[in-house]
Amino acid sequence: MSDAALQTALALYLGHLLADYVFQTDAMVAYKKDAKVIGTHIGIVALCSLATLGGSLLVVLIISVLHLLIDLAKIHLVRGGFGSYTVDQIAHLLSILFVASTFPLAFETGIWGQLPDFIWPWVAATCGIFLTTFAGYYGVDLALNKPHRPHRSGQLVGITERLAILVLGLEGWLIAAPVLLIIKLTANNNRLRDATTGKITNFVRGSLVSFSWGIGATLVTLYFRNNL
Repeated sequence: MSDAALQTALALYLGHLLADYVFQTDAMVAYKKDAKVIGTHIGIVALCSLATLGGSLLVVLIISVLHLLIDLAKIHLVRGGFGSYTVDQIAHLLSILFVASTFPLAFETGIWGQLPDFIWPWVAATCGIFLTTFAGYYGVDLALNKPHRPHRSGQLVGITERLAILVLGLEGWLIAAPVLLIIKLTANNNRLRDATTGKITNFVRGSLVSFSWGIGATLVTLYFRNNL
């Protein structure tokens, strides 16, 4: 992709993350089958996309319609859970890349089009923070399922470790992420298997999902940062 297309994609992706994780409440997620609720969500997607893109109403309309179609498919065609959540987020990212490839100058011709180049690594890092914290939080939550959600302390640890992975990646040390996982599991060796059943605990499952998500989110962040 050209630099212009990548700028458009990153701007749209920031808008998507804001709409899905900052301005979408748990109640909206729970009642998304309601036409008013999903309509409100898509309206927020459009406003966030317009704000981050800086114009290009046609592109905003297309990305909003695609977002709606992906969400409807998730609601009516796919069972809930970690798998559908991950596929949903990948589908949104791919739709954004497709639209940006089709309308590469959408950002450049908008009101933010003359942003200095040094801004873009920070925009990419901001997207990475949203991905590792908000998106990763819901991903791990879904992977463990009710009633096995991690305690609040575990959630904070998960957010911290995913942010640590992001920082390692931005500093060129993503290869060290598995070392953090090994250290965590070794330090908590008494929590690896259930004392009664001998099965792997949710602590291990949550850690594996959290680290995997952190690495994936960091790779997405690095793709944008290293190519702009």
